[in-house]
Amino acid sequence: MNAFLSSRTPRERAAFALALFFTAASAVFILFTEPGDARLQRSRAQLDEAVAAHEHVVAIARQLAGSTPAAAAGTDPLPPQTTLMSVLDASAEAAGITGAVKRFVPVSASEVSVVLEAVAFDALINWLAGLHADYALKVEQFTANPTAIRGSVNVSLVLSR
Repeated sequence: MNAFLSSRTPRERAAFALALFFTAASAVFILFTEPGDARLQRSRAQLDEAVAAHEHVVAIARQLAGSTPAAAAGTDPLPPQTTLMSVLDASAEAAGITGAVKRFVPVSASEVSVVLEAVAFDALINWLAGLHADYALKVEQFTANPTAIRGSVNVSLVLSR
């Protein structure tokens, strides 16, 4: 290499050094910016997913805001000779979420603790909206964690009359 450079004119050596400098600078630029660009693309995709999920939840909230509870007339919304547990069981079956129900535990005469696993979020919200509209049940406590299945959650909640 030394013999190659010494056989060249100072102008050729300067051009070679300049080409070597730009090649090294380009390599460093690519090595440092490429991972950042990939990370930026992933962040943009995650942001788009979060915005879509937010818009979906807002649409559900608007839909629920239009529903009125059955107890607005001042009457007991539970049918005669039925219990809160039987209403929850029947409504879960009607909503198609019976497979996700793991426990119904009575807390008191007017409260029930419910645990659901891998329930579709939309089905859960529609079930809760139906319980509120038909039987004036309220969600007193609510905890949800996402599952590996997209769109489903594990839920622990307390419903009351």
